[in-house]
Order: sequence, then structure tokens, then C-alpha cells
Amino acid sequence: MKALLTGIFLSGLAVFGFAKVNTQCNGTVEDKITGQPVEGAVVILKNKANNHVFKTMTAANGKFIFPNIKAGNYETIVNFLDYNKKQKDILVKSGAENRLDLKVSLSAYAEIKEISPIK
Repeated sequence: MKALLTGIFLSGLAVFGFAKVNTQCNGTVEDKITGQPVEGAVVILKNKANNHVFKTMTAANGKFIFPNIKAGNYETIVNFLDYNKKQKDILVKSGAENRLDLKVSLSAYAEIKEISPIK
């Protein structure tokens, strides 16, 4: 009986040890010059091994999160209106803090307008 219980316990450990655990990746998108958060930027996370794509948008504070993703090599792409597209690779690890803080810069073609009060 003791041998049977030991066998069941060890089998359970083996199955648990080989189970793939999902993790998350989070971070912020900020303006490179002002340091202000960029709200509404599209953040794309593309798994390099299987080309699976995840998309999200930044909140008002510039933060984003990709919950429940598998560990692996990813390409990150950030797009937003008058900003240059930003690409960066990240190695997402299980059980680690997978943080990606990105700074984006305005495109040379961005039009900055000054608003003057009506008189």
C-alpha cells in the first residue's frame, strides 16, 4: 500500500513538473520627449515560434498587459497615430516579471498645431 501511494505521489509530481504554465507580459508606452503616457496605442505581441498574435491597447496611464501567454520569444510592435512604429523583441519567461517599457517618438510628418483662444 505504501509503495502504491508513493508511486501515485511521484506520478503526480511528474505530470505537474511537465505542465506548461502560462504567464503574462506588461508594461507602459510613453512619449520619448515628454515622458507622458500614450493612451490608446495599439500594442501587438507576436510569438516568433508559431506567429500567434495578441493585441491590446494602452490605458489612460499608458499601461498595457498581455495575460495568459506562453513563455517564448516575441516581437512587440507599437502603433499610434502620429508616432513612429516601435518594434522590440522580448523573451517571455515563466515565473518571471516580463516587463516591457517602450518610448515612442513623433513622426517627422506629425503636424503639431497650436490652438489659440477665440477673441
